[in-house]
Amino acid sequence: VGTSQNSDRLYEASLSWEPEDSRFSLQLGRLGAGPFLALGYLDGLLAQFRLSRHLFVGAFGGARPDITDLGFQTAGTKYGGFLRLASDRSGAADAEAFYGEVVLGGVTEKARNGDISRDYVTLETRLGSGSRWWLYQRAEVDLNRGWREQLAGSTSDRKSTRLNSSHWREQLAGSTSQVSNAALSASVRMTSSVRASLSYDQRRNYLTYETRPLPEEVFTRYFREGARATIDWQSRSGWSASVGAG
Repeated sequence: VGTSQNSDRLYEASLSWEPEDSRFSLQLGRLGAGPFLALGYLDGLLAQFRLSRHLFVGAFGGARPDITDLGFQTAGTKYGGFLRLASDRSGAADAEAFYGEVVLGGVTEKARNGDISRDYVTLETRLGSGSRWWLYQRAEVDLNRGWREQLAGSTSDRKSTRLNSSHWREQLAGSTSQVSNAALSASVRMTSSVRASLSYDQRRNYLTYETRPLPEEVFTRYFREGARATIDWQSRSGWSASVGAG
């Protein structure tokens, strides 16, 4: 029997209203490039209002699209809000001028039947000064409520029967939150030819309404944590060398 596989994707198709002289901006459609990475994809509306020169507040809501399908299948709904603190970047005459952006967001995802799928808070930071130095930070903290809170509360009853495979559930026990993703990258130009860089990242699977039936071993297997430090040297004549450890 012949089989076929559809690999078409629709990542973004949106309309934006962002007048330069207005405090208010609006995006409508399939959004794939939001104000912070953890927002992910959204079929809906995102609005942002400028409270002051550097402070913005925003809200969003709509459906969670299934981007593996070219159609408009959804996995439920998504809504939330964010605060954004950002420096002026447009029109800067000095390429080495300082820039900074900090975004604090809260997101709620629900399944098609209305049950809670995931609640999380995200913090993203971007700081830098041209090519002299830069820093990027990202963190996601999952909040346990509803069935996720009940699962955490019943962990102790199952420890004796599935001790080895329930490590990830033990991380939830007695806790209303869990760091699901964290990353930090920094780089500084020490001299005209030497640059030092440092990075750290942590990724773990997190429970959602869709992943709830998966075996517990899946969540243990996909935990990752790593760090790396690097020093790069490049001469004016084009020679370069790099040493790193991780």
